[in-house]
Amino acid sequence: MDRYRPNLVCILFILTVLTGCGSSHKSSPTGIKENLPEQIDGMVLVPAGKFIMGSPRGWGYPDEYPQRVVYVNAFYIDKYEVTNRQFKEFIDSTGYVTDAEKEGWGWVGKSIGDSIEWKKVEGACWKAPEGPGSDISDRMDCPVVQVSWNDAVAYSHWKGKRLPTETEWEKAARGTEGRIWPWGNTWAPNRCNSREAGLFTPVSVGSYPEGSSPYGVMDMAGNVWEWCANRYGGANWPWPEDQAVRGGSCFSTEQHVRAANRDFNPPERRYNHLGFRCAKDP
Repeated sequence: MDRYRPNLVCILFILTVLTGCGSSHKSSPTGIKENLPEQIDGMVLVPAGKFIMGSPRGWGYPDEYPQRVVYVNAFYIDKYEVTNRQFKEFIDSTGYVTDAEKEGWGWVGKSIGDSIEWKKVEGACWKAPEGPGSDISDRMDCPVVQVSWNDAVAYSHWKGKRLPTETEWEKAARGTEGRIWPWGNTWAPNRCNSREAGLFTPVSVGSYPEGSSPYGVMDMAGNVWEWCANRYGGANWPWPEDQAVRGGSCFSTEQHVRAANRDFNPPERRYNHLGFRCAKDP
């Protein structure tokens, strides 16, 4: 656990910088409106302002460095991950065909001892997450999975929303003071659906209310990885099309469900532990 313990000198310095950043309802450098409603249409407001992003050198992973103070304009984010019920409404309304359905397969993970075994499974898609013989009839309030970044963008646009950027996602997950996990700096396996929970399958959204973020956003640690709007790598990244994902999943250990942890996937990739939530500008 030592590598996840904050550098207190660094944190105290950054918190000093953050002091006096102003409330969420003060005008921002970009002129965002004041007095925004705290909740709209199943979304919660993340106020404009600065927050601590990333991890201090020496703990976490190199792609989280450097830890820095970042200003973010106000935005709304879904309180919960997009569910099978919501995604089905999109499919029924538009006739959209997902990447998994077009190509006829999806990646399916299964816990084998201390590792996760991944296989390409013919017929795996959002309505049959583990392939033929599986279905979502009793999982309508679980997060939709087997959806690619392309699918997530299509749904978001249909709803008049968008995917959150990594910066927005991280602020929504950890608040302004740089929490390690959404609930605080002490690991609590009973506050999220991670590998330590031993379930190895997504559960209904909102099942862990004590694991909510400072803004009341649910399931930002574990359950399913979540697609973000931006690319993962910089100019030197060898796979420039890779999109960022955040949050970890039911297969992820405690270090991988930290708010600062990053990962990536090609935009057409889909798994039975990868979903998304939407964001929206005020």
